[in-house]
Amino acid sequence: IYVAYSISTKNANCQLEPQEEQRAGNKAAWKVAVVAEKVFRKDLLNNNENGWALYGIYQVLLAQHKNVAAATMLARYKKAFVLADVQLTAAVL
Repeated sequence: IYVAYSISTKNANCQLEPQEEQRAGNKAAWKVAVVAEKVFRKDLLNNNENGWALYGIYQVLLAQHKNVAAATMLARYKKAFVLADVQLTAAVL
């Protein structure tokens, strides 16, 4: 499962006004980010300094506009993946 932050708020029975749709989408994306952060942090308890989890936390912190904390996670991810032959572009739960 790839972490996705943009969540559709439209369905066949309901059309929201653009401003209402954006607020609903932001709230839903925020909830996804909060839950994803918990999952990634729990993974770190079992897999210390797991680069995949660190990168996932970095992404969700950015989505929550927690830029200082995100920068810390990015530094930890880079340290964990210093010898890796791949570069992550998405977090996987």
